[in-house]
Amino acid sequence: MIIFSEVACWMHTGERQAAKMRMAYLRAMLNQDISLFDTEASTGEVIAAITSDIIIVQDALSEKV
Repeated sequence: MIIFSEVACWMHTGERQAAKMRMAYLRAMLNQDISLFDTEASTGEVIAAITSDIIIVQDALSEKV
């Protein structure tokens, strides 16, 4: 039972950290100059970057620890 509660706590921690990082990433992207989105980044690229990077971090926090 103790092992299950530890795993659940780490998973919860990973999910919370991932949510905070997603918001920080999105805020940072939205604070960029608008010309960045005209030439450098499309909506799909931004979403893919947020998703893939944060999933890696969440996996590291939730499962590897």
